[in-house]
Amino acid sequence: MSSTLAFGLDGIRYLDEISDRNLVWCYRNELISISKGQHAYLTASNRRHLIVNGILFRHGMSTWELTIKGKKILEGLREKR
Repeated sequence: MSSTLAFGLDGIRYLDEISDRNLVWCYRNELISISKGQHAYLTASNRRHLIVNGILFRHGMSTWELTIKGKKILEGLREKR
């Protein structure tokens, strides 16, 4: 049975949202620093993982910013604390 049949399209979308929240939770300290405009230490593989998931993007040569999706997830996690 394929995962599409088991979860349906809404179920897969829900699992993707959980995965994104877990990723933001894992790197929350670094992402908070980036959202404040400060420098944060992220390895190249961590940055790539965040970029692929649509949470982080490069602005200029060495400046990183959160996407709208990343900002919403980070704010949601701050409220639940």
